Amino acid sequence: MYNTLLKYFSKKKRILEHKPVKHIVFRDDEIAKQLQEEGYYIAEFLGENERQLLLALYKKYDTSIDNGAGAFFPILSHSTQEDINRILEQSLNKWLKNYKSIHAFAIKTPGKASKLALHQDLAVIDEEKYSAVALWIPLQKVNNLNGAMHIIPRSQSIFVPYRCGTIPPIYANFENILQPYFKPIYLELGQALFFDSRMFHYSSPNLSNENRIVVVCRIYPLESDFVTYYQEEGRKDSRIEMWKRPEDYLINKNENYGEDARPENCEFLGYRYADTNPLTKVEFEEIRKNLGIIPQP
Repeated sequence: MYNTLLKYFSKKKRILEHKPVKHIVFRDDEIAKQLQEEGYYIAEFLGENERQLLLALYKKYDTSIDNGAGAFFPILSHSTQEDINRILEQSLNKWLKNYKSIHAFAIKTPGKASKLALHQDLAVIDEEKYSAVALWIPLQKVNNLNGAMHIIPRSQSIFVPYRCGTIPPIYANFENILQPYFKPIYLELGQALFFDSRMFHYSSPNLSNENRIVVVCRIYPLESDFVTYYQEEGRKDSRIEMWKRPEDYLINKNENYGEDARPENCEFLGYRYADTNPLTKVEFEEIRKNLGIIPQP
């Protein structure tokens, strides 16, 4: 399951550092290996015809209003899911196997408020068995002005596999010292970024004069179930509930689900027990050095 846990606290696992479960959705085993070790891979992914079709599709669904302050927002629905999939299916199948995916547009309008803060994606599959990957496909060049992705290579190995709205992020105590370790990802037309969903990442504000348009694909092993974790506030035994979600959960969740509430009308899968307190700065320094996480040029 996990190769290494640095510490244990009685019967509760202290989640500090794991070897993530290998990604099984890639056709190329070397890419899967790079995702497991470094956490990301830049691919020559998108053809010009596909890019133009996706731009036209974005214009069909875009309802944004530029207020001058900037905004980040997704365009996600059953219809956008189906339409994006029709355009990308052939390309996705060249890279991936035995997978299922959720597709959306992620838009940044110009302005400082379009920054997307540091996060790790929520855990929506059982990460003791599987790993999830995100595919970030910009429809224009991405540079230092228009909202580039910033990642900390190898940080996918620092994670709680039960990430949810009721568990504080593992980096809460040292977020203010992380900036030197982030690497900006600048992409040319046609390039895309595969990255492990547990990677520490954020995207900078769009300070250009045009919307920054990205297609985001969340990719999961076909055999995995969608799950949600929930922890009651103030629990002393670190007990975490695990719930099975329906297959359309991620498409519907923005409207029908709250990340800080116990799931309703779902199948209860049991409990997990873990010390989910955020790491201290000292713990992070120990892990960072062990993983080879270094300041970026």
